[in-house]
Amino acid sequence: MPARLLLGALMALTIGVAQAQAVPIAGIDYQEITPAARPSAQAGIEVVEYFWYRCPHCYALEPLLEPWVARLPRDARFRRVPAVLGKEWLVDARIYYALEEIGEVERVHRPLLDAIHQNGGRRLDGDAYARWVADWLGAHGVDGKRYQAALDSPSVRDKVKRAAELSRALLIEGTPTFLVAGRYLVSPPPGDRRRILEITDYLVGRVQADKLARR
Repeated sequence: MPARLLLGALMALTIGVAQAQAVPIAGIDYQEITPAARPSAQAGIEVVEYFWYRCPHCYALEPLLEPWVARLPRDARFRRVPAVLGKEWLVDARIYYALEEIGEVERVHRPLLDAIHQNGGRRLDGDAYARWVADWLGAHGVDGKRYQAALDSPSVRDKVKRAAELSRALLIEGTPTFLVAGRYLVSPPPGDRRRILEITDYLVGRVQADKLARR
């Protein structure tokens, strides 16, 4: 399809989404990052979810998030980053990056969320919470020695530090928060989980249209 026709189709799709819901408004529905945050080096439109394992809103969003990620455009890619907004958040960031380090994060991410929110993990904090998670992981096939080594590794420590720096730089106030193409920051309205995905869809379409317009 010629670029001009494709641009028209994208704009029509964006308008259609906007008509189905109120058009997202900068400063209300999303914040524009100036200057834009630097996305990772991989190609495509990066969509980042800043999350916290113990956040009930992140957990409530998860059933909607999984099919939504599968429907993202081919030029968009999704990844998670643990937000770090306090001492307890550091614990969960280490857990996430340790699981990523040993190649287990995709396998256990959802069942670990379920366990945290359904089996008492949210009621714990500090070392008690970390031990509870380690015990759960061990019972679900994660090698304890490899996991502990990853928790203490310099690479995980550096990733946690970077996540904390990004959380501060982006002025993230809660989770889940989405960052689109390093340019737009989206947080959900209270009680409306679907809206954060609708706004993110709109912004992905806007970035696609901007890219075509520059060709």
